[in-house]
Amino acid sequence: MQPAHRLFILDENIKNNWFNVLCEMHGGSKHTKIYILNDKYAQQFKEFKDKKEAIMDSAFIITEYSKSGMAVEQANFYPNLNIYYELCIIDKKLCDYIKAYRWRPEPQETGYWRNNKLKNNYKLHQYVVCDLAGIDYLKKGFDIHHSNFYTFDNRLDNLYIMTSRAHGKIDESHIILREEIRSDNDMLNFIKEIILK
Repeated sequence: MQPAHRLFILDENIKNNWFNVLCEMHGGSKHTKIYILNDKYAQQFKEFKDKKEAIMDSAFIITEYSKSGMAVEQANFYPNLNIYYELCIIDKKLCDYIKAYRWRPEPQETGYWRNNKLKNNYKLHQYVVCDLAGIDYLKKGFDIHHSNFYTFDNRLDNLYIMTSRAHGKIDESHIILREEIRSDNDMLNFIKEIILK
């Protein structure tokens, strides 16, 4: 997979087989749910048994788009789909805190997830670092960098505070707008290349 801002599942069967069957649901709203990865999920990657903790410590927020709820841009981008899903990764240990709020992807192609009701209008990665990790970075001149360049990966180990100046010097031209999971093979590659790397 190439580093990307957003991650989509474009086949409902993949979402059902990999999440509804292999995961435990852990809260959410009608269209946005949190899934915790578990032993059944880890069994799909027996050759990575030394990295099983990486799977067991991860969780996903998944939001569902239907034709009726899609923005015009999204409907135009996927004209043949009636439903698809957008994902982001979080730390399992933070699920109880994150599920208290309704997180949604920003409509722009940034890959950031946001809850507009929080006092600081936090994006998800800012909430994880500032409120949950207890690090006050919201000072002028600092940014949070996604170390692996996947903006949808909001696990603490992937978030790094740095000066805005240093952040601005990072070449992000290799990041594409979106990665798409269209098959079981895509799903396997995604887990291996991002969670198990």
